Amino acid sequence: MKHIFIVAFTIISITTLGQTNSPVKLNWKISPNEKLTYLTLMQELSNSSVDINFGDFFSFLGDSSVKATSAMKDLFKELNKVANDFDHITTLTNKKNGIIDIEMMSKPKNDSGQTKNKTKDLVNAMQDINDGIILRGSVYATGGIHSFWVRWDQKNLISLFFELPSKPVRIGESWPLDISLIGNDQNFKCDTSYRLNKVTFVEIKKVKNEEVAVLKYEIVEYVKGIFNAPGFFSAGKGPIETMMKFTHQGLAEFSIDKGRWISYDGLMSLEADGFISADKKTKFSLVEIK
Repeated sequence: MKHIFIVAFTIISITTLGQTNSPVKLNWKISPNEKLTYLTLMQELSNSSVDINFGDFFSFLGDSSVKATSAMKDLFKELNKVANDFDHITTLTNKKNGIIDIEMMSKPKNDSGQTKNKTKDLVNAMQDINDGIILRGSVYATGGIHSFWVRWDQKNLISLFFELPSKPVRIGESWPLDISLIGNDQNFKCDTSYRLNKVTFVEIKKVKNEEVAVLKYEIVEYVKGIFNAPGFFSAGKGPIETMMKFTHQGLAEFSIDKGRWISYDGLMSLEADGFISADKKTKFSLVEIK
């Protein structure tokens, strides 16, 4: 009798485990006439800094070289500051044939009372040229990236925000994103590198009678080596020892029933030293606009 009880208990336990951790498919579920819209936050935190080592690039200007270098650095700082004055709106639509179109638009925030400057006017003019659209791409409703032709920086955004696993996953399973945060050319000779590219299915929870998948993002890219600055940048300075490290940590909730994000929050950090000096943190978030 005791052995029969143990066998019965084992069978029930296995059955229960199979039911609670069976594979789950995370699909985009957008109706043909529906527009799924998110306020897309990519906000640089106030204590962030980025500085480029211009070397002797402006030396041909003589006494004005220091002023030119300072002016260029000020321009980069101003551009970063102005970028936070714009809202990004991303719209997902069903293109049919299992493809979800993605279009991101940038528009100025309601900043009445703020003083306009030349840098902001320049950014506004660029917005007008592109009708405010800064990204176009697509993913498969089943998860993977469809628009293989877009620039790597745009594909990174699509991947970070909208790529899903292309096959059913269980709680505890992980998968990589189609992403590359660091991109160097032949001027960089790498000595040391490592990479972590992992999204983990943490749990399923109930939110307002919906089954919601909780996903954890852990991405690290690190390189260290020698940067041989081209042209005027290298005048008299030779190779520059350079280090660069990107990290992205995030937590997101995806409605299994409705096929869309309920929430997405991440923090991307950039640490760099050498040709580029940086200590930059950017908050990534998606907020559905209904």
